[in-house]
This record gives sequence, structure tokens and C-alpha cells, in this order.
Amino acid sequence: MAKARADNADAEKKRNVRGEALKTSKGDKGIPEFTKGQLLKSNRYSHRRDILSVVLKDGNTYSHTAVEGLITKFMKGKVN
Repeated sequence: MAKARADNADAEKKRNVRGEALKTSKGDKGIPEFTKGQLLKSNRYSHRRDILSVVLKDGNTYSHTAVEGLITKFMKGKVN
């Protein structure tokens, strides 16, 4: 019976347009998180790819809220 629940949980995971399972945030509130590669390929951030390539780290996942915060922080930084 426990296996059936696990199978149902896997079947209910949200998927992106390519059919890849989306990760959710550590608080498991259902907020999707994306890898650096997924964010760099997305249309949503096409005008900020240069910034994202600098501020995002490989191997980490980010929510849209976190990405917007990183972009804002970067844009408010000092210019040398």
C-alpha cells in the first residue's frame, strides 16, 4: 500500500514543457525551482541572460522570486 502512495505521488509531480519533473522548494510549498541551465534557456529571462550567467551557480536550483531578487541585488551593486 505504501508503494502505491509513492507511485501516485510521483505521478502527480508537476512537469515542464519538456516533460521533466520540476523540483519544488525546500519548504515544499509547491513553488517550482529551476536549474541555471533551465533559467538561461527560458524566454522569461532572455533579456537578462548575461546577468543570470554571473549570479546563478551551477548545481543549485532557484525559484522565480529568488532569481528576481538576485537580479535586483546585482543591478543595485556598485560600479567600479
